[in-house]
Amino acid sequence: PDEIAEWHQKASDPIYAFVEDICEANSEAWISKDELYDVFIEYCDKQNIPRIGIESFGRALKNAKNVHVVFKRRGPRGVQKTGWLGIQLREKEKSEIDMEV
Repeated sequence: PDEIAEWHQKASDPIYAFVEDICEANSEAWISKDELYDVFIEYCDKQNIPRIGIESFGRALKNAKNVHVVFKRRGPRGVQKTGWLGIQLREKEKSEIDMEV
């Protein structure tokens, strides 16, 4: 029964599925908004899930039940990047991305 509920949750909520499959919570971790969204788009394409825009992705990520994130700026003034505090890619995903770059 739990497996069926999990499958249904993933099928009906692509953000939930993405966080469960690709990410992990880490209160100290920060990832750029663009990098996380790019990985999400790759995930959608591989899983045959409809894509959503970056703004919708951000809103959905803030409201996700399976991770708590905060939108945060990093870097020196003038060249700051925006990103997410509280989430990181799993080690396997990081190494696959590093190989693609």
